[in-house]
Amino acid sequence: MNKAIAIMAATTILALTITAAAQDEGMDFTDTTTYDDSTVTTTDTSTTGGFNFPINYSDRPLTLNKHAVRGSFRVTVGGTSAPGTFSSLDFGGSFGVLEDLEVGINGYRFTSRKIFRGSTPGAGIGLIPIIVAPNGDFGDIPIYTRYSFFDESDWELAVDGVLLLPSNTDFAFTAAMPVRFTGIDDMAIDLAAEFTVVAAGGGLVDLTFPVRFTFNFTDEIFLHGASGLGFTGLSGVNAFEVPLVLGGGYSLLVKDKVLMDFVFDFGFASLVTAGAPGDTVNAGDTWYIIFGVDIWSDELF
Repeated sequence: MNKAIAIMAATTILALTITAAAQDEGMDFTDTTTYDDSTVTTTDTSTTGGFNFPINYSDRPLTLNKHAVRGSFRVTVGGTSAPGTFSSLDFGGSFGVLEDLEVGINGYRFTSRKIFRGSTPGAGIGLIPIIVAPNGDFGDIPIYTRYSFFDESDWELAVDGVLLLPSNTDFAFTAAMPVRFTGIDDMAIDLAAEFTVVAAGGGLVDLTFPVRFTFNFTDEIFLHGASGLGFTGLSGVNAFEVPLVLGGGYSLLVKDKVLMDFVFDFGFASLVTAGAPGDTVNAGDTWYIIFGVDIWSDELF
């Protein structure tokens, strides 16, 4: 029953995205100016054209525009979640309810994809999360909301609430505060504080502080790196971990209707750990590679 509901919801979000691409609405940037009784027509060739959202990845806000949709797809391969190679296919969707309020069933929240190993999975989560290996299964379903409450002078702050429905692992809830600084040209610095409670083994608590740097070489090409500090299993295991992620992507605007990001990540969910079971470098069993596509619509109505 849960799988059927998830598939129906995914179909609905996909239909909304296709509708956005089919809409033939745009802004007219033609400016007619008269000089010496002659008419000269000039056209604004700005980066976004008729698309009301930044192409430049470093310039984007923390939430979608009102009544806009983002569809996400990720392929993850790595040794992060089980012995041997782990792989998953994750589909998700997000919707801008208001100008500063976003909701979704998605493992990817802009700037806030999980990079720590911790007590909850970083892959195999989404609206349709399909775990391919080591054992075929249906993953976990995250339902989230994000509200941006401060956006002024190159700083934007938001709050997230994420409820992880345990269709594969354990029930969990995450409260987070993402912070984005865009005061440097073509660069963004993303910080966050994330507090997660997992209903497993009498209750586990993760406290993580991710940091991400994104740099745009052009409006379309960007690179990013991420790391941070994670205190996982505070109620029992008491492990300390440091991840490392490097990646980038290419943004493509299609006919001023749909914006597509093609992204790639290579990283280590727990490159270094301290505490139980000891101080180790875990490059061998926490590596992962991610290929993904994000599809952003303009305002649907």
